[in-house]
Amino acid sequence: DLLGALADYEAALARDPNNVETLVNIAVPLARQRRVSEAQKVLQKAVALAPDHIGARQRLGTHLVEAGDKEGAVNVFQSLLERDKANALALENLASLLPPDQSVSLAKTVSRALKNQKKPSEERASLFFALAHLARKANDIDGEASALGKANADMQTLLPYDAAADTA
Repeated sequence: DLLGALADYEAALARDPNNVETLVNIAVPLARQRRVSEAQKVLQKAVALAPDHIGARQRLGTHLVEAGDKEGAVNVFQSLLERDKANALALENLASLLPPDQSVSLAKTVSRALKNQKKPSEERASLFFALAHLARKANDIDGEASALGKANADMQTLLPYDAAADTA
């Protein structure tokens, strides 16, 4: 229940208006209510209160992508990489958002990050999705297909599809 969740988060913030986790969590129901600027303000407050909070920066960057602020999202994801050089979500988003002329250096960063990921994992899949974005920008159809295949294989292992349960 979206309205119930929103009311609960608002009550929690009334008790502790600087709780970073609550600020991050209330942003999603705010955005779903089309209160986009309010969602952005609470996320900016969360980042201001806890600059090294990875989840707050990830949510702010994702929110900015969803709100259509490409430049703002790039800035947030780049600042996230300053704190967490192998952050898969930031790398995947930057691979999608940055212009092709920045793809080579980003591909090297993604490849380095992949070396430290366990198999399978969502982070590893995100890094392969990043490589797929970069390959597409380079018009490397085979590289894109290979990266997508690896990303999808990881996700299928993590979230197997049960056709029988789906038809029940």
